[in-house]
Amino acid sequence: MCENCGLSLDRDHNAALNMLEAERRLILSQSEAVPVTNAASGVHGSFSHL
Repeated sequence: MCENCGLSLDRDHNAALNMLEAERRLILSQSEAVPVTNAASGVHGSFSHL
């Protein structure tokens, strides 16, 4: 339990949140470096779906 705000998370719930945040950061770091091509229209752009 957080002494500052009182938030209490189950260990598995907290681990899942940490994994989601790590994946989000990985996706964002890759999307900034590599432009994505839309095969249907040939349009180039950054993947910013999140």
